[in-house]
Amino acid sequence: MFSTRYYISRRIYKKGTYHGNISSPAFKIAVNSIAIGVVVMVIAICTGIGLQRKIRENIASFTGHIQVTPHSVSSIDAVYMNMGEDFVSHIASIEDVKCVYPYSLSVSVIKEKEEFESVVFKGVGEDFPLEAFDGFIVEGKMPVYENDEENDSIVISRTTANRLEIGVGDRIKAHFMREGRQTPIMRYFTIAAIYKTDIGAIDETYAIASRKAVGRINGWEEDQISGYEIVLDNPNAISSVAPQVYVETSWKFNVTTMEDTHATLLDWVRMFDVNIWVIIAIMTIVCAVNMITVMLILILEKTSLIGIFRTMGASSGYISGIFMWNALYIIIRGMAIGNAVALLLLWLQHQWGIIRLDASIYSVEIVPVYFHWGAIVALNVGVVLINMMVLLLPAMFISRINPARTVRYE
Repeated sequence: MFSTRYYISRRIYKKGTYHGNISSPAFKIAVNSIAIGVVVMVIAICTGIGLQRKIRENIASFTGHIQVTPHSVSSIDAVYMNMGEDFVSHIASIEDVKCVYPYSLSVSVIKEKEEFESVVFKGVGEDFPLEAFDGFIVEGKMPVYENDEENDSIVISRTTANRLEIGVGDRIKAHFMREGRQTPIMRYFTIAAIYKTDIGAIDETYAIASRKAVGRINGWEEDQISGYEIVLDNPNAISSVAPQVYVETSWKFNVTTMEDTHATLLDWVRMFDVNIWVIIAIMTIVCAVNMITVMLILILEKTSLIGIFRTMGASSGYISGIFMWNALYIIIRGMAIGNAVALLLLWLQHQWGIIRLDASIYSVEIVPVYFHWGAIVALNVGVVLINMMVLLLPAMFISRINPARTVRYE
C-alpha cells in the first residue's frame, strides 16, 4: 500500500510539473516560495548568531569573560589588590577556564598639539592572550610585554589615533594624576600599533601598555594590580564559573562578568534572537499558505481521480496519503534549492566579506557568518513538519468529495 501511494504521487507530481496542467505553475510557485523562505531563514540564523558571537568574542578578547577587582566605586579607580600565586592556580584549575592574567589601570590625558584625549592605560604582561588580541591590530605590531621589564611601547585605538592625528612610531606625552600629588606625572610613550574592535566603549577608552610601567606610574609595588581577567574555553559557562571564582576569592573582591560590564550592548545583541524568530515565523507562514494553495488546486484538478479511487474502495486516508507525498516532494525540492543557495551566499560572505555594516551601529564592519549546523538542521526539520501538519487541513476536503458526481467531473 505504501509503495502504491508513492508511485501514484510520483506520477501526479511529474505530470503536474512538466505538462500544461493547471497545477503546473502552482507547483513551480510553491517550490520557489519554499526555496526563497529557506534562503531567508538560513541567512537570518547564520548572520544573526554570527553577529552575536562576533561581538561577544571581541569583548572577551579585550576584557576576558570574568573580572576580579577590588571593591571600589569605579572599575578604573586607582585602587589595587595584591597578586596571589595560589589564587591564580586555583582559578586556573576550574573547569572551562582557559587562562587568568593580571592587569593594571591608570587614567591619563594625552596631549598632542592642541588636542586632548582622556585615555585609560591598561597595563598587561606576558600572560596577556596576544593571539586573541592580534586580530584587532590594524597597523603596526603588537609589542610583547615582559613581566619584569618596563616598556614604553603602547597600543592605541584607531578612534584615539584619528582624534589626535597620530600614528605608529609617533612619540606621545601622557599626563597621569596620582593620589597625594598636586601636579600630574608626565610620561612619554611610543605608539607601536593601532587596534580597532569597533566597540565604542573600548575604542574610545583604552590604550594597551606595559603592566610594570602602569604600576610604576601608580606608585604601586611589584605585586599590586588592578585585578584579574579570566578567559574561558566555553563562553556559555560564564554563569557556572563566576560563582566558583567568587568562592575562591573568599568574598573579598568583586567578581563581575562581561554580561555585567557590557550589559547594554549585549542586551541589544540578544534582541537579534527576536528578529530571527520573527523572520522564521513570517517565512513559515508564507510557505504554509503557498502549500495549502497548491494542495487545494491539486485536489480540485484531480477530483475525478479521487472519485475513481473512492468508487474502488480507497479510504480518504489512503487518498490523502497520495497528496501528502506529493506535497512532500515539493517541500523537499524547494528546501534543497533554498539550502544550496543560502549556503553558497553565506560561504561567499564568510570568505570575502562582501556585505559590510556601519560599525558605529552594529559594532562590526563586516556581516559575520557562523554556520550553526544544529540550528540549520532543526530549521529544515521544523519547516517540513509544520508544512506537513498544516496540509492535513486541505487534505480533509477529500472525505467530502462525492464519488457519484466526481467520476463525471472531466
